[in-house]
Amino acid sequence: ALPIFGNSTRPAAHAARARGIPFYRLDNESLVQLGQGCRQRRIQRSTTDRTGFIANGIASDKSLTKKLIAEMGIPVPQGRAVTNAEDAAKAALELGLPVVVKPQDGDYGNGVTMRILTEDGVRSAFAEARQWSETVLVEHHVTGHLFRLLVVGGKLIAAVRREPWFVVGDGRSTLLELIEAANYD
Repeated sequence: ALPIFGNSTRPAAHAARARGIPFYRLDNESLVQLGQGCRQRRIQRSTTDRTGFIANGIASDKSLTKKLIAEMGIPVPQGRAVTNAEDAAKAALELGLPVVVKPQDGDYGNGVTMRILTEDGVRSAFAEARQWSETVLVEHHVTGHLFRLLVVGGKLIAAVRREPWFVVGDGRSTLLELIEAANYD
């Protein structure tokens, strides 16, 4: 059986197995070695040992990423960087509610609050995002589905439709137990 991998590492491990390429987990999380000797490659989530430093830096900077995507003619949500909670509330009103508040250089959804409908909600979300980044962004909320795509060599390898998490009570478990069970899943 395949070891438990996350959504980004799992497709690479499946592809390696299908091709008879040995793979090894190198840590307790997501660092994996594919192959052996001079042909080995290492991956960590969706980053490989061939991922460029500049590419990684661009992907980590949401404002820069958005600017570059917009320059290619792809629509992006309107928004701006804010300096404090009051500036965040002002930006939200300028953009029109609902909005998204997020750290500029966060990752994996840390510090992101979506579909905020009130100024007080924006202020609270600013405080959360600020724990993850010095710079916080307020953007117009775009309704739709969120997908994480894994493209390798110009080909779409995997797509995950990300859903907001929720739990359903079973009449026995505490809320914390339900959340832990959902996270395990």
